[in-house]
Amino acid sequence: MAVDHVLEVSREDVDSEGVDFLQRAFCQPAEYKSLEITCPVNGAVDLSPILDALSQERLEKARIALHRCYVPALMLDRLISSFYGVLLIGCVLGPGWDGKKRDDSNCESLQLVACVAAPRSGDALGRAAWPKLTSLSVDQNRFCRRLIPKAIEQAPIVLHENSFEANPSDLMQAFLARTIGELEISDWRESPRLDQLPVLRDLTHLNISGTETTQEDLDWITRQSAVEAVSLSWFPETELQWESLAKLSGLEFLGVTSTTFCDDELERVLECTELVSLWTYYSQVTSASWGRILRNSSLKSVWLSSETLEGEPPKDPPAETGLKEVVAMNVGPSNMVFLRKLMEPYPDVNVVEM
Repeated sequence: MAVDHVLEVSREDVDSEGVDFLQRAFCQPAEYKSLEITCPVNGAVDLSPILDALSQERLEKARIALHRCYVPALMLDRLISSFYGVLLIGCVLGPGWDGKKRDDSNCESLQLVACVAAPRSGDALGRAAWPKLTSLSVDQNRFCRRLIPKAIEQAPIVLHENSFEANPSDLMQAFLARTIGELEISDWRESPRLDQLPVLRDLTHLNISGTETTQEDLDWITRQSAVEAVSLSWFPETELQWESLAKLSGLEFLGVTSTTFCDDELERVLECTELVSLWTYYSQVTSASWGRILRNSSLKSVWLSSETLEGEPPKDPPAETGLKEVVAMNVGPSNMVFLRKLMEPYPDVNVVEM
C-alpha cells in the first residue's frame, strides 16, 4: 500500500491537532489518498473524530490501514462503507462484526492480517449484499516450517490485548462475497476447507500459499470456471491429482514455490494445461525437466532456483523455444553459468537473476 500519511494514535491523542492535520492533508486536490493508523497495543482508540475529519468525497478511491486496533462493529461498517481499500493488521473485530449487510459499501479490497474476532453472531455465508468487493485476503501470519521448509520465517504480528481465539475460517466465510475475483488464504495452521464454500463464478486469482491444500480443496478449485492463476502449498505426504487442472480451460499461472513439486508432477501439469507462467523455485524440480520446459508451446515465463540449474543439461534441446523469460531466484554463480549456457541457443529469452 502506498501511504500518503502515517498517524500514530494514542487514546489521549485524538485531539483537535490531529483532526486539523487530517483536514488540511485531505482537502488538497488529489485523485488518490491513503492513510495508515497505528494504535497502541493496550486499549481501544475511538477513531470516529479522525474519520469525521475526512471529506467523504475524498475517500472513494482512498485506502486505510489500521495496525493493532480494536475495531467495534460500527467502526468496521463505517470503514467498509467509506474506503476503497481496507487493511487491518493485528486487529480485533468486536462483537457483531459479521452482522450487518450493506448495499452501499464502497470497499473493493479487504485484507486481514493476523486478525481475530469475537464469536460470530450467525452462520450465514458471506455478505452477499456487498456490491463492489472483489478482493479478499485472510493472512493468519502463523508460519508452518513443515509446510514450506525453505521459506523465510517472519516475526509474528503483535495483536491488540483485547483478543479472542484466532478464527480465520470465520473471517473468510463471513466476508466472502460472490463478487470476489481475488482470494488469498495465507499462512494458516489449518486447512481452509474450501470444499465448504460455494462456487465463485468471478474468481480468477487464488493464492493458498503457506496454507495446507488437500485434494478436496483442489476439487473445489477446479469447479471455479473463471480461474486464471493458482498458487498452492501442501504437506509432503499429500498426493494431488494434477490432471484435474485440465478442467480450468483459462488457467495461465501456477505457483508451487517451496513445495515438493517434482519432475513427474511438472510433466503431468504441462500435459493437461496451457500454462503461460510457472513459479516453481525452492521445489524438487530438477534439470531433467528442461527438455519439456523448452518444448512446451504455451509456457512463456518460468521462475526457478538452484535445484534446476545443476547437473546435466538436456541432451537433445529443441532448436527453438516459446519461452520469453527465465527468472533465477537466489542462485549462485555456477548456477547462472549453467543457465546462460543453456539459453545460448535462444537469444530472445530474457534471463533474470534475483
